[in-house]
This record gives sequence, structure tokens and C-alpha cells, in this order.
Amino acid sequence: VDEVVTRHAALIDAVFPTLQRFMTGYNLAMVYDTERKHFDLNRLIAGSEGTLAVVVGARLRLVTPPAVRCLLVLKYGSFDAALGSAERLAEAGPTAIETIDHTVLALAREDVIYHRVGHLIDRDGEPRVEAINLVEFAGDDLEVLTQRVHALATSSMNVQDDPGRPTGYHVAGDSEEA
Repeated sequence: VDEVVTRHAALIDAVFPTLQRFMTGYNLAMVYDTERKHFDLNRLIAGSEGTLAVVVGARLRLVTPPAVRCLLVLKYGSFDAALGSAERLAEAGPTAIETIDHTVLALAREDVIYHRVGHLIDRDGEPRVEAINLVEFAGDDLEVLTQRVHALATSSMNVQDDPGRPTGYHVAGDSEEA
């Protein structure tokens, strides 16, 4: 892999699209980090989803789970807008960001339980939601997390002239709603 990535670096740069998120696929573009001078097969193996190798052992470092979590649902008029805000959202230091596109939302809207969660996404008088970002924060202090979630929601809505600006948001009221 090292030889392929080194020998074909220019071709890989030319062919692979520039994405903000490299979670799937044969991630040859990020196997070698030139800034850190670090070769990382994890990027390739994880993205291949079992088609290149099978992990037969792993060493785990267990941690105590956080006491509380807060969920922010950011709504967008397009999938591109949701992806466009990912870098800004990541700067806020969330535990996780999950982007859900219009295809998954359309399937969800047809599901029998949508009536229980639809109010988080679709509201009368709001623009049609075509994608969402679920942004989760976790920690030990609910008040601190709540402040961080509301600060991110407010700052996201106040971004001017940005195609990644959400059309609305919802803060899950408790863990059951999340």
C-alpha cells in the first residue's frame, strides 16, 4: 500500500474528490498524512468495510461513558448545505455529527413511527427539510452542554451568506426525545 500511495500520489490527488468527510471507500488519499509524516492503514481498512481485510483482534481502552448527552437537530434545504456546515459544526467539538440526506428522510416520513419524531424535523410554516445534521454533545455537566448546544444553534442560524446555513433547528428536550 505504501508503494502504491507513494508512486501514484499525483493520480490519487487528481482522481479522488476533495471531501470534508472520508469515512467510507478505499481511502488511499488519506493513508499517508504528509503533515504528520504518518502512515495509517486504519483509514484504508475502516473505509473498505471488510472488503480488504478482517480484523481478528483489537486492543481496547475502556472509558467511563459520559453522564449526560444533548442533541441538536439542524435542518437544511439540501444535502449539500448540510455537508457544507460540517467543518463549522466540528469546530464546536461535538461528540458526534451524523448527516441524514433526503432519501433517508423520505423513507423515515413513510415509517409508521414518524408521528413520534416528525415534530423534530417538519413543522408547519417552516421550509421543507431535505437534510439534517444530528449534533451530539456529551459530558458530565448538563448545564455546560446545554449552553454549548444553544450557542451552536444560535451561531449556526446567524451565519450570513453561507450555503451551509440551516433553515431551522430543534434541541432535544431530554434523552428520550433524543
